Amino acid sequence: MVFSAHLDGENVTAQFAPTPVPKGKSSMVRNASFLGGEVGATGVYIGVPQAPGESISHVAAGGRQHTFAISCKCVEGALCGHDDELKFVPLNFAASPSPVSIPAGGAAVNMTLTPDRLLTAPVAVTISPHLLGSTPGPANHIRVNGAAPGAATVVTLSPGGGSANFYVQSVGPGGFWLRFETPGAQVGSVTGAAH
Repeated sequence: MVFSAHLDGENVTAQFAPTPVPKGKSSMVRNASFLGGEVGATGVYIGVPQAPGESISHVAAGGRQHTFAISCKCVEGALCGHDDELKFVPLNFAASPSPVSIPAGGAAVNMTLTPDRLLTAPVAVTISPHLLGSTPGPANHIRVNGAAPGAATVVTLSPGGGSANFYVQSVGPGGFWLRFETPGAQVGSVTGAAH
């Protein structure tokens, strides 16, 4: 038997355990966030924000669709074999306000992070500030929930669709974007400017 599995075109067969065998069971655990995916019905765009107001994901209906496909081929001459495909939209986040405008002097701006569906368990989401544009790296002029400038912090979304409140401050002017990430969910963002 030859078994294969693909997630958005990437071969993930080796991530199944135990190794798939005829009439057996095997599973795969995804411990990473989702990037990319197919454009949803709303025409959302995913990429790296380059300017205030741009976002790498929107929670509007449709979200980012991903495809998980499996196939199984038996020994030549035997009557067996099957393939299947599942299209799905992982958990998405929306942050408000969007875009973020931090006033001169770095006063805190209160924000809310909301999931796109009801949750059955708490979900810890890492929020990290990044520089806008092509220069990679942390936005060392932005603090999230009082953490050191440029450092990531974690907020927890509550079961039942509860949102999480957090705040951002600046220690200097400049553009930035916040990345929202948790294993098994779509990476989200919001952009902003500190004045």
